[in-house]
Amino acid sequence: MTLVARRPLRPGAPGSVPPRSPLGAVLHNLVSLNGPKWKSLRTRLTPTFTTGKLKNMIDAMAECSLEMNTVLQATANNNSIIEVKDMAGNFTTQVIGSVIFGLQFNSIKDPDSKFRQIGREIFDPSYKRAVTLMMNTISPKMSKLLGLSSRSKNVESFFYGLVKDTIHYREKNGVTRNDFLQLLIQLKNKETLVEDRSKEDAHLRHQLDLGDSKTEQFEMTESLMTAQCFVFFLAGFETSSTTMSFVLYELAVNPDIQERLGAEIDDVLEKYKGKITYDAIHEMSYLDKVVNETMRKHPPAPNLTRICTEPFTLQGTNLKLQKGDMVIIPSMGFHHDPKYFPNPDQFDPERFSEENKKMRPSYTYLPFGEGPRMCIGMRFGLMQAKVGLVGLLSRYKFSVCEKTAIPMVYDPVSMLLTAKNGVHLTISNRK
Repeated sequence: MTLVARRPLRPGAPGSVPPRSPLGAVLHNLVSLNGPKWKSLRTRLTPTFTTGKLKNMIDAMAECSLEMNTVLQATANNNSIIEVKDMAGNFTTQVIGSVIFGLQFNSIKDPDSKFRQIGREIFDPSYKRAVTLMMNTISPKMSKLLGLSSRSKNVESFFYGLVKDTIHYREKNGVTRNDFLQLLIQLKNKETLVEDRSKEDAHLRHQLDLGDSKTEQFEMTESLMTAQCFVFFLAGFETSSTTMSFVLYELAVNPDIQERLGAEIDDVLEKYKGKITYDAIHEMSYLDKVVNETMRKHPPAPNLTRICTEPFTLQGTNLKLQKGDMVIIPSMGFHHDPKYFPNPDQFDPERFSEENKKMRPSYTYLPFGEGPRMCIGMRFGLMQAKVGLVGLLSRYKFSVCEKTAIPMVYDPVSMLLTAKNGVHLTISNRK
């Protein structure tokens, strides 16, 4: 299987850059790096996304969820129409600020805050950005010759200054916080991160063991720390907010499913005295099905890529790949193949019951990829989205309105799978 093979389709990312590339420090992250340096960095960062670390982050996520509900109350009282993608983006930006940087981004109360502006500068769809990204992917050398870059110097300098200033402040004043940046500071100071060994974390090690056994020693510099914070801001902000918006859309279109999910949320939260906790989220099995079915129908990343590292003939075919060839895995194609998911346009959370999951072949559901390159922050992204959804659905009901696009129309120039012109729904109080 291309996604998990040790060779010759070793996990790689298109547009990757060598260690001394002039393309900028923010590119030296887990997404862009390859080979021994990627393996070493992934190994060192793996303990930051274990169950224990997630449990430490969930209180901050719940606080952001509560603030979002408070801001939305007046809108719900009037049964007004809102654009839920932007609302979810405000929430995920604030969560990222808290659990990654230990800072208050204030994006929920102030949608025009600096961090929301940065997020929009990176992700807001445009034809120029789409063409640049396409060229960077299919022909990096040509892109370099033409001076095409999807990077923004404004974004780079902002992140580098933020990380540098925060590190210096903490070290000068002896400040420590329970966030991702603090874990990077520990690595910078050559401290060993304590790794959880719970069964829930076994997949992190298993996926890593599938990759190249070679590693490369390197110093955790401020530039490298900036790169990791940058990529986790990107991944945590956009994919989670997009998933949240698609979940709310499907629940509005399917009110019976929304009612069933609301009942589950009520029952579980009553058990936990109204508090959103890691264990409470873990008990919401129907919520898990709803989120999985949403990512099946609307995967944030509709395609995955791998790079061929040596000449290779695909098994069972005459197709020969050369070193450097890109292989594109159409995850959205798998997700909408009736052979694996009958009536694929129908929204049916029961596809993800334990019984139904066992009946499907492996590697037909790929919202986060698979193999060594599987998203390291998968559970963080899911937890963030679920906490936001539980907060919203415990208090509010979402319904279709005259501005709701049925069926869904995707934006053709977006980097990720997003709704064209946003997702507009009516919000009202449940109780």
